[in-house]
Amino acid sequence: MSDKIDRRQARTKQLLHQALMSLIKQNGVDCVMHWLESGMNLTPRQMGTLMTQIINHGPIIAPGLRENPLNH
Repeated sequence: MSDKIDRRQARTKQLLHQALMSLIKQNGVDCVMHWLESGMNLTPRQMGTLMTQIINHGPIIAPGLRENPLNH
């Protein structure tokens, strides 16, 4: 029974990982498309920095909508 539960948990973890990676990739593509369609008002370096901040800190903390709790 425990082995069956362990396999189910491993499969669930794998599916969640795949979904998260898909979400990150799609959001990156959408972000670049918006940047291109809106006239590229940021430099490529600025855009890369922005996307890195969003990936590393999330869409709420990166733009400053909420303070990073790790900064306290």
